[in-house]
Amino acid sequence: VLFRSVDDYDAVYVHEIRMTEFFIRYSDDRKKKVLVDFNDAISMNYRDSVGKLSLLKRMFYRWEGERVARYEARILRSFPNLAVISDADRSYIASNAGDVKDVARFDVIGFGAPVPAVVASCDRERLFFMGSLDYEPNRDALAHFLSEIWPRVLSANPGLEFLVVGGGRVPAAFRAAPNTKFLGFVPDVLAAVSGCKALVAPIRFAGGTPTKIIEAMGYGIPVITTPVGAA
Repeated sequence: VLFRSVDDYDAVYVHEIRMTEFFIRYSDDRKKKVLVDFNDAISMNYRDSVGKLSLLKRMFYRWEGERVARYEARILRSFPNLAVISDADRSYIASNAGDVKDVARFDVIGFGAPVPAVVASCDRERLFFMGSLDYEPNRDALAHFLSEIWPRVLSANPGLEFLVVGGGRVPAAFRAAPNTKFLGFVPDVLAAVSGCKALVAPIRFAGGTPTKIIEAMGYGIPVITTPVGAA
């Protein structure tokens, strides 16, 4: 049904890692109407995470990252219309693919965030983090921040609070952190973080563009992040 229905449309938008396999056997002519969206370099995410995980996860991520890198290279060679979220991700995927002569067809399509009419105030003794806790880079970022950084921040600023906005399972070690509140999923992020002094984005590995940073800047809220987040 999928193969028959594609011919009824002028173009087909396909997410690379989830759906491209359904289209890989198309003829070159049929592939011309397919836009493959990589979103980000997933293999780069695996690579950058290796040194920050347990031994078992490290072994799995290294093995899986190599497989994903080979698949990304295969897709890059197989389809004429490709998109990705940033120049860094495009360069990484292209470099892994080896001798790719026409990377110009690999478009960078950025994204933005809505900017409210009134930006947020930043007058309360609060910092916040935003993101799903089911996403490995977010869990790693919070684990590192709450164990290594937050205690030192609190020792110098005992009245400071830290809010965590986003769905997902909250480990017991996270809940034990002092002056920290987990709000879960919230329908209105701006209302939840109103008055916070800054977004903390202690990202140590991730591909693509961190949405949380774009959103915070759209709200007029300062961002404290790592070189990975700032990139």
